[in-house]
Amino acid sequence: QTQLTVSAAQLISISIAPAVGGSAKIPAGYSGSYVATGSYSDGSLQNLTATANWLSSNLPIATVGNGSGNKGVVTGIAVGTSSITASLSGVVGTVALTISNATLSSISVTPANSTVHPNSKLQYSALGTFSDATTLSLTQQVTWSSSNTLAATISNAAGSKGLAEAGFLAGTTTIGASVNGITGSTQLTRALN
Repeated sequence: QTQLTVSAAQLISISIAPAVGGSAKIPAGYSGSYVATGSYSDGSLQNLTATANWLSSNLPIATVGNGSGNKGVVTGIAVGTSSITASLSGVVGTVALTISNATLSSISVTPANSTVHPNSKLQYSALGTFSDATTLSLTQQVTWSSSNTLAATISNAAGSKGLAEAGFLAGTTTIGASVNGITGSTQLTRALN
């Protein structure tokens, strides 16, 4: 059992910021996640990302997800600017967003040079570095691969992207993350036991 306190606090304002691994400047053709945080009259803060209503002011430049599972996910369509808003109970938060023409330079895959044991799994992340030095999480956008599926497999399914699972045999495999012709990789060892 636990105690739950329901307060009469009122929502005062909403702030919007890039999620962890996100960026305030998104290259065209890529996506980044944003988080909406509500400030209340009692001084408390609450994550409103999943409950707020999201909008983009300039759809030819950027779209923003407003459905289950993709709320706050901004996709750059073309170079330009747009305002991203999150609203709830009549309170609106806005952030300016720039969609750039930066190109992807490299992808780093983490954790690097890891070991997975039988009947276990390991979550991988992909971080892209762009020509303007912007970095952006690409975990959900890359295509994941394993060079030796007997040692380990890795998922490309929605909701489990980048999740590696130990295979049937001990050995080493190269875990790759690719998008738009750029690939990053690291080694994964499936231990004997």
